[in-house]
Amino acid sequence: MRLIKFKLILFCCKHMKLIIARYIILALIFYLKGNLLSAQEINDSLLVSFDLGEIVVFEEYPYKNQKEENEFKQLEEDLYVVYPLVQIVRKEYARINKDLSLYHGTNDKEFMKWYENYAKDNYMQYLSDLNPRQGRLFLKLISRELNYTPYELIKEYRNGFRAVLWQGAARFFLANLKIEYDKEEYPMIEYLIKKFDAENGV
Repeated sequence: MRLIKFKLILFCCKHMKLIIARYIILALIFYLKGNLLSAQEINDSLLVSFDLGEIVVFEEYPYKNQKEENEFKQLEEDLYVVYPLVQIVRKEYARINKDLSLYHGTNDKEFMKWYENYAKDNYMQYLSDLNPRQGRLFLKLISRELNYTPYELIKEYRNGFRAVLWQGAARFFLANLKIEYDKEEYPMIEYLIKKFDAENGV
């Protein structure tokens, strides 16, 4: 009798696991319904196919020593703060060039003066929250994304005097608006950006 009860309990446990598994599958179907490709019945069983898209697997960054590992972790933390701001700059840069093309050189200065105030009102708060280390990374990534140094951009879209003025202010915080970016020189940054883009579907 005890053996029969034990088998009955074991059967019930297996049955409950099957029910739970079915609920998990149903939950997964509803969660991934946007990626649902097909569902067909085969031998009284429901076969569901999903398109999960591309899955990118990153190998762990090859640290040379503990110091480099600590540097990597700090850079990763900073980049996840700074990189979204750089993406905003890239979009705004494209917007500026598009809007400037509508003026055909007639009111360029007035437009740029207006845009400078607009940028200060909407984005200066985020930039002021960056610490000096993150600020230097921000300048570096601007050069990477736009293929122009921040100094060149200020000089081109405002004037040389402002570029010199801002360069002096940057130097006060041990930063450099004239910094150029070479992907070969910054493998750690390149690794983290690729990882960030993969995680965010960029």
